[in-house]
Amino acid sequence: MDSLISLAFIGGLEIRAALAAAAANLEDDFRAIGESISDDFFLEGPSEAINPQNHTIVFANKADTVVGLAEHAIYRTLTGCLFILPLDDTIDRLADQLAEHNFVARAKNPKYAYAIIAGILYPLSEWRGELTRAIGTNAWAAENTEIADGTLIEPDVTIGQSAKIGHNCILMHGCTIGPSVEIGDGCIIREKAVVGDLGFGFAFDGKRPPLRLPQLGGVRLCRDVEIGAFSTIGAGTMRPTVIEDYVKISDHVHIAHNCHIGTRTIMTGGVIILGSSTIGPDCWLASGAIIRNRITIGSEVTVGMGAVVTENVASGLTVMGVPAKPTDRPTGRPISQS
Repeated sequence: MDSLISLAFIGGLEIRAALAAAAANLEDDFRAIGESISDDFFLEGPSEAINPQNHTIVFANKADTVVGLAEHAIYRTLTGCLFILPLDDTIDRLADQLAEHNFVARAKNPKYAYAIIAGILYPLSEWRGELTRAIGTNAWAAENTEIADGTLIEPDVTIGQSAKIGHNCILMHGCTIGPSVEIGDGCIIREKAVVGDLGFGFAFDGKRPPLRLPQLGGVRLCRDVEIGAFSTIGAGTMRPTVIEDYVKISDHVHIAHNCHIGTRTIMTGGVIILGSSTIGPDCWLASGAIIRNRITIGSEVTVGMGAVVTENVASGLTVMGVPAKPTDRPTGRPISQS
């Protein structure tokens, strides 16, 4: 599990105000149980229901997810969390159990309630930060950005708050590095690429207006990664989107939030990978391939030009077509000839 991003503490006063806003907005579809949050209650950021952390805000949309949360609470003694759980009578006992050391709110649509609360606690203008530090010709960064020795920064580059840039990187003309992005040594970010894109994550609840989900997880590029011109790497929602060592990404590629790309994988022009998908090591994704959200692709997989992958793909296969199906064509990356 990739590590979560640690954010500034949010105190009880701000949390009570966000809960009050959710209650006013959702009316009978939202309620808190137990006593009010005290002034010394605090949150350090969000965490996922599958791996909850102390002093974080967590939502669970389904009753079976709440069962897992309760098991975590017993095994790890979770404390100081703000849980947003479904309005489902079958989990009342578990909700009361979680409320013994945490604060619990109930909502008809927990994800939508989370979007209201997290949007207030972590407003877009604050977590993106102000770019006030000059780092080159018309190039700007937040004050707390870390840039290691040997990195070249071309004109019109921007780097968001809490970003870390490794040694001997090249940030080419007009690229954008978002907040909480970590870039390893020797990476190349080509012209107009965006690493840590704001993303397209929204919560929906019938006729209520769509609400943006804060993408707080950032991106982690490991060493010697190359991101092509005009490509976008979406920031993770609660944990980083990860691109492992030696991955090479061509131009006009889109990788959405929460994806994980394995080492030495190659993506040629125009590839699209939708959210929360995992691509194994040593894969080759040909031009125009599309990977549906929440797909897992094994190691040493070749995806043909224009293929649309709608199901998981086992290691060692070549898939082609719409929808993509295994073929008898050999898999693997080409070997350079002299």
